[in-house]
Amino acid sequence: MNKHLKSLLRILVFAYIMLEVIVLLAHYYCFHKDRFTAYKPHRFNLEEYYESLSKYLNQKTKYYLYDSFLGWKIKPNGENHYYKTDENGNRSVDLVPWGGTKSDIRIATFGGTLTHSSFVANGFTWQDSLSNIIPKIEILNFGVHRYGIDQSLLRFKNEVESIDADIAILGFIPDEIGMTVNSFLPFFDRFTEIPLGKPRFMLEDNKLLLQENLISKLSGYNDVLERPRTMINRLGKNDFHYQQNNHYGLNVFPSIRFYRALNREPLYDYNRELNPDSEAFTITTRIIDDFYETAVKNDIYPILVLFPDILHLTRFYNLGEEKFTSLKNYLNSKRYQYVDLHNHFRLYDDQIRRTYYTSRVGHDNIDQSVKSIAENYYSMLAYDVIGNYMAYYLETNKLDNQESLKILLADMKKYGNSHFGDLPLSSKNMLVENQKLEAEEGYILNTRSEILEQYGYKYAQLLNDKKGTSGHYVVNGNLLYDVFVHEPGTYKLEAKLLTAGTGSNSLYVQMSGSSLNTWHIYDYSPKWKWQVSDFSWKMKTGRYTLAIGFRENMPIDKLKLVKID
Repeated sequence: MNKHLKSLLRILVFAYIMLEVIVLLAHYYCFHKDRFTAYKPHRFNLEEYYESLSKYLNQKTKYYLYDSFLGWKIKPNGENHYYKTDENGNRSVDLVPWGGTKSDIRIATFGGTLTHSSFVANGFTWQDSLSNIIPKIEILNFGVHRYGIDQSLLRFKNEVESIDADIAILGFIPDEIGMTVNSFLPFFDRFTEIPLGKPRFMLEDNKLLLQENLISKLSGYNDVLERPRTMINRLGKNDFHYQQNNHYGLNVFPSIRFYRALNREPLYDYNRELNPDSEAFTITTRIIDDFYETAVKNDIYPILVLFPDILHLTRFYNLGEEKFTSLKNYLNSKRYQYVDLHNHFRLYDDQIRRTYYTSRVGHDNIDQSVKSIAENYYSMLAYDVIGNYMAYYLETNKLDNQESLKILLADMKKYGNSHFGDLPLSSKNMLVENQKLEAEEGYILNTRSEILEQYGYKYAQLLNDKKGTSGHYVVNGNLLYDVFVHEPGTYKLEAKLLTAGTGSNSLYVQMSGSSLNTWHIYDYSPKWKWQVSDFSWKMKTGRYTLAIGFRENMPIDKLKLVKID
């Protein structure tokens, strides 16, 4: 080889190495800063699950069993060092079996890890906390650790005719969106102790098509142990995580990794928000549709509960970002009823918030071997806070009595999804147009609002936080009211206020689905006086949330929504 060719070859090799270094840095900058969008391929090895699978095959597990349809289930009368179940394999409150004579209200809770209330003992679940506050409510815990929302829906549909429930709650964690495109749990969670297959939904003409559990008999796991390389391809055929991440060989080159990373379908965007364009997101929304339709069809009041996970909650507090925005936009567009626990957790100061996800608080009842795992889940304090909030929510919205539930279910069947809306509701079920509502009956979302009393009657007081006039606070809401519009049209807000002068004559007002309004009131009066807003909303039939936030100190006595066109 002559000198010119050697020189050219050295230049090409150097240029290629520099290109790979540049690509490596770009890959790190674009992806590795965020674990949700990072491309980290690895070779799945079924042999590492040999011991766990052997326990299922030999039926030596203490708490979980193989299930041909759902993948796994909880043992009837199962028990480990901190869980106990009833004769139906449900983690029921106080181990009271369901069936027979029913309490005033029966609530059935379905979902995965946080519905199951994992890593706390019986007696410390959020269902226990709720039951202790409202003893007349009977609560059935159908939650199963590591279930996806798809498995939870399937179990709900299997149980719906036999449970005779009045209310069904479906719990959802943002990261569970990944389980809707997962058919073998280790592909989604490499360190799971439940190395089993599961059913998943596929999309056909934008509708759900069930792909049943690929291993329909327990003996099928003998093949997984005896022919792991053959079985891994079969299990991963329709599994998003296997197809996206099980790449090796050429991945040693940064350019190949970067190319494959750019061509992935991320479940989350760069802000860790759920990606509304992903297959997983679409499947999740169809599952939620099915849950609501099935519940209403069976005369059950449906509620979706959104549980923030540890990374989600930390990022929300520090940066104000959340992963529920796209999902909540969908729920609002469908007018579905849901509880977003962010709205409750943020009522507490940072020091209390940080105890929610730590094994150092409230986990004395579990052994050291699970404490590191428990750090990623809720503590007993968190579950107690949730139970207290859910009790408040049920009582405030009159969901703790049969008569109110019958009225709501009748409206659901009459109006369809239009009766649903963002939570929380006011203590009155509806603020109907031209009907006065006491201001103090709103839901106080933070401590900048107070309920005061003067001359024998109550009123709501909005308090200025002295931090400027940012609209951020009204979006979160100070006072929230549920609004149900029967007749479409244009509406204005009337309010009975005290406006003594320029230091107390402005409010922030927002109706869900509309932009923020600043309401300046120039008709000053030291006495209570009805004022009419200088803005209006065009509203369709359905349920809305009215948020009133502080701009300046403002006492409010009554509210009224008036149709002007």
